[in-house]
Amino acid sequence: MADFGAAAAADYSSELEPTPRLKRSRFDLAQPKAASRASASIPSKRTFVDQIDQAERSRHHRTAGANAYERHKEFMNNYVLWYGKGVGPKPAEKNDFDVIEENHQFVWDPTEDTELTWEKRLAKKYHDKLFKEYCLCDLSRYREKKVAMRWRIEKEVFAGKGQFVCGHLPCRERDGLRSWEVQFGYVEHGEKQLALVKLRLCPGCSDKLEVCYGKKLQEARTQPRSHAKRHKKKEKKKKHKKKRKRKSDDDESDEEAGRLSEDAALRDLLL
Repeated sequence: MADFGAAAAADYSSELEPTPRLKRSRFDLAQPKAASRASASIPSKRTFVDQIDQAERSRHHRTAGANAYERHKEFMNNYVLWYGKGVGPKPAEKNDFDVIEENHQFVWDPTEDTELTWEKRLAKKYHDKLFKEYCLCDLSRYREKKVAMRWRIEKEVFAGKGQFVCGHLPCRERDGLRSWEVQFGYVEHGEKQLALVKLRLCPGCSDKLEVCYGKKLQEARTQPRSHAKRHKKKEKKKKHKKKRKRKSDDDESDEEAGRLSEDAALRDLLL
C-alpha cells in the first residue's frame, strides 16, 4: 500500500518543480534586506567630516566680505543659537527714527549746542528743518481738556496746512480762519514746559480750543510782530517830526514878534 502511494506521487510530480539550485538563484534576485535602524542613524566618519567642511566653507564665504560689526553679529547669533538657552531676548536695534523720537524737544535751548551727544545733535538737526511760524494741533480729546501740537513739515507748508487750511489735523476747512496765540503746556522728559504758539483754526475748531482751555482766548495779531514794531517806529518818527516842526514854527513866530517890538521901540526913539 505504501509502495502504491509513492508510485502515485511519482506519477503526479512535475518536471518544473524548483530544485535547490533554482531556489538559490531565485533568492539572489530578491530585494536586499533593509539596514537596521542602528546602522542607519549613525553616519560614517567621512560624512561627518564632509558636513563640517561644507559648513566651514559657507561661514567663511559669509564673513569674507563683511565688516567687523557684521562678523560680530554673525558670531553672536551662532552663540545664541547653540549655547543661548539661558540668554535673554535679543535687544531691538535702534534706527534714526527711534533716536529722534527719544531725544526730540518741542523747543530747543540755543545755549546747549556745545554740549550735545550725537543722538541729540541728530534730533536737533531734524528740529531745525521744521517750520515754526504756525502749529498743527489735534483736538480729538478737547472734552478732556487735552490738546496735542506739533510743528509743520515742508510738505504741509506747500499744501497750506495750518495757515490757509485749518490747523486741526482732520479738518479741511478754508473759510473763516482765525489766528490764535496760546500757551501750550506739555510734559517733556518728565518735566513740565510752556511754549507760546500760534494757530490758525476755523470757527468750529476755535470753539473746541476754547473749551479745551476753559476760557475766552485772545485772538492773535494778524500782522507779524516785527511788522508791528516797524509800524510803531514809523508812527513815533512822524509824531517827533510834527513836534519839531511845531516847535520851530513857534520859535520863528517868537523871533518875528521880537523883531517887530524892536522896530517899534526904535521908531518911538526917532520920533
